[in-house]
Amino acid sequence: MPGPTLNTVIETKSALLVAKNEIGTTASNDAGAQSRNNPKGRHTNIWLPDQPGAWVMALFPALGGIVIGGVSWRNVWLLVAWTLCYCFQFSTARWLGVRSHEAKDARKRRIKIGNSAKPNNVDVKASRSTVDSQVLNRASEPTSKSASGMQRPPVPDMNLTPASHRKRHSNIYFVPAVAYLIATAVVGIPVFIFAPRLLWWTPTYAVLAVLSFVAAWLRRERTLWGNAVSVIAAGAMALLATSLGSRFFVEATPQESFTSRLSPTGLHVTLMTPYPSRYLPDSPLLPEAGVVAAAAFILTEYASVVFVKTMFRKYGDCHYYALSIIYHIALAALGFTAPMMLQNFAGFTPARGTTATTLLWSITATVLLLVALIAPRHKRMKAIQVGGIEAITSLMNLVIIVVALA
Repeated sequence: MPGPTLNTVIETKSALLVAKNEIGTTASNDAGAQSRNNPKGRHTNIWLPDQPGAWVMALFPALGGIVIGGVSWRNVWLLVAWTLCYCFQFSTARWLGVRSHEAKDARKRRIKIGNSAKPNNVDVKASRSTVDSQVLNRASEPTSKSASGMQRPPVPDMNLTPASHRKRHSNIYFVPAVAYLIATAVVGIPVFIFAPRLLWWTPTYAVLAVLSFVAAWLRRERTLWGNAVSVIAAGAMALLATSLGSRFFVEATPQESFTSRLSPTGLHVTLMTPYPSRYLPDSPLLPEAGVVAAAAFILTEYASVVFVKTMFRKYGDCHYYALSIIYHIALAALGFTAPMMLQNFAGFTPARGTTATTLLWSITATVLLLVALIAPRHKRMKAIQVGGIEAITSLMNLVIIVVALA
């Protein structure tokens, strides 16, 4: 009995290729339709950040600053404005990330179209094996009939539909970004009216915002420098919230003009008064307790960032594990020595005293070091388990920093 001819083999492979393309296209369309019809995936996740750890890192420093500086309507108002600003950053970063992906795909499509238009493209295809070239040519032909009489549908053009889907996908992040921008402006502008000295912070946060959006466009938000930008922006809110607290905010007198109230020193306190043993600036804009609290939140939150990387993206990476251990050892050393250094070199004594603060901070730093040492050495944990560890350590850091400085 004679074996199958070459044409029969080619037609069989062509039919299988067409069927595979049809199945893949149908599954992709069904998945896209299911995602678009899912209210939670389409509405909730594009309006609110869906990572509890990110919420903790963004809001805990501001909450700590409110308690340290004393609760007032100003720092509570600042907390609301900062929450809206964080949601604006989240939506804008997602929109920029998707737009960056669209631009990259558009460049690839232009290159592909340009290469297909070149005369040498025919020579490249002709250099392939005979069977494979015939399979590809027959699969791309319009509707025709095979030797068995079966009708083969044409292969769909996959270069046309994804662009429109991705365009709609990026546009769904644009509306929340604009809405949060307007809400942040409406709520945030009154804060600057009642506390004009906060305008001195606008250049710093403008630079941090630009770096954050650049990281989003480059899809480098989860790198060490991208995380550092977010941690610095969130940690500095402890200083701003403290400066607006009832313990440190200086009410303007009727004799003060807007220009004097805009000054970082005002008419009350000099920014850099030459104290015998004080080197921390002490003014309504930079209260000492707020400066220390901001530094403590930034250092501990970045420790959490490095730890989480060793549990997920860099799990099993010896270099990142060594980096995490080195960072936590340095943090533990600061926990043992920072209160005494602040008292001796800056003339700053924490509210609970140097000895009690040293004990509290050293215990906290030791716990963080032990967690960073032990957890990555065990089997890979689930996301909810790592999130629980992160939530507990973040809450511990918040309580210890507030107790020591409030």
